[in-house]
Amino acid sequence: KEEPPKEGPKTAAEGKPGNGGNGGNGDARISNKQLNYIVTLGKGLSLNSKDLDQESVKTYGVKMAFLTTKQASAFIDTLKERSA
Repeated sequence: KEEPPKEGPKTAAEGKPGNGGNGGNGDARISNKQLNYIVTLGKGLSLNSKDLDQESVKTYGVKMAFLTTKQASAFIDTLKERSA
């Protein structure tokens, strides 16, 4: 007689991001995709990485590479509005 498959043990990490995992709360570090997109948008506005870093520091207090995903998202929106 076949038994129903047993459910595996629940791990402590289930439902919780592990160490270094992106919890999706906006506190994670900017993604490469976001960083590249910001640089691309900047080029369209004739801004180089140095200009974008200055802008980022002025607005968020940190250089582009140290933005959180949430801040990067807001920065992208700002640049998109400017290039519209």
